[in-house]
Amino acid sequence: KIKKKEESKVKKVQPKQVVGKELEGWHQTIWWKINTNPVLGNRGVQAGILIVMIIIIYMLWLKKEVLIPSLSVKNNPPALIYSLQERNNIDTINLNTAKVSSMEINQQLIDAVYSNEMSCIYAITAQEKLVEIIPGTYKIKREKSLGREPSTIRLSTNKKTVYITNQRSDNLSVIDLVNLKDIINPILVGSGPITSALSPDGKVLYILNSRQNSICFFNTESNTIIGSITVAQEEKDLTANFDNSKLYTVNYNSNKVKIIDLKSKKILNTISIEGGPAAIAANSMGDEFYVIADKTKELLYLNINGVIKDRYSLDFIPINIKTGVSGRKLFITGCSLSGYVIAEFDTLNKKINILTQPDKKPSFILPIYNW
Repeated sequence: KIKKKEESKVKKVQPKQVVGKELEGWHQTIWWKINTNPVLGNRGVQAGILIVMIIIIYMLWLKKEVLIPSLSVKNNPPALIYSLQERNNIDTINLNTAKVSSMEINQQLIDAVYSNEMSCIYAITAQEKLVEIIPGTYKIKREKSLGREPSTIRLSTNKKTVYITNQRSDNLSVIDLVNLKDIINPILVGSGPITSALSPDGKVLYILNSRQNSICFFNTESNTIIGSITVAQEEKDLTANFDNSKLYTVNYNSNKVKIIDLKSKKILNTISIEGGPAAIAANSMGDEFYVIADKTKELLYLNINGVIKDRYSLDFIPINIKTGVSGRKLFITGCSLSGYVIAEFDTLNKKINILTQPDKKPSFILPIYNW
């Protein structure tokens, strides 16, 4: 009996041993059992299981763009923020439920960005101010005076600086969000800066001057103008590709999309779009582009060389376009016979979904995921 008891004690210890040393912790015990299993212990089988797990995670990410961002949401679900012209409100579409809510803020917003670092929305207003808005409550925390007729606001890659074009003042404001103060005095950039685009690496801000028919290059590291190029009249929008080698502009009157080589400052290619190109947006990688054409009510997909790869018909006249975080979702504003439209386009399933139909034109749209 004593011998049997001793043998049973030995048997109980053996499953927890590797080369005579007892394992500590349940995770080490499981790992030892996997390695000693004749099937699971095979390195090839383990590699296969890992590959399958990676594929499953990737497929889940493709299925719903907001899935991964929604897992890391701080307090609010993924949303599309917008404001309507002639209204002192800020509106929110819950991208999980499609529910629309509105809050009055006593400011008419023109354009806005969201900073994860500061956990606030920063908007430029018709009252020529920069306002800091607390998400959720939408209370204005701080504000700062700007130049005449601010037109666009862009957020730096470190999320702590904004670049604001002031159309009537012909200058650019560079503002530190921590102190909400000018980093430098407003810089003259050209006549009538109407829009801007930040390079993917955040080092250059491209500013389109409407009255001067030029694009100037602002270096965000030295805070200086480093060059400019002349463009045709009525250039309406612009964006850069992933490696900052090319700039893409749309011209509504001439029905052209132009690709400009940033090294030589020359036009590489001109693409005809006989539908009135109104705006352009790049995906998150900067290697695919989407152009909306209002005359033909189309959304066009272009590759990096400007070749039109696909066309999608819309049931409304498109006005503006924004890309989501991963680039899979596009958000488009437009108008129809029944009023204005804010829609969501899924580039994977090629489906469009009308999110809401406001009675006024949206002045901007801003998708936010982790806030």
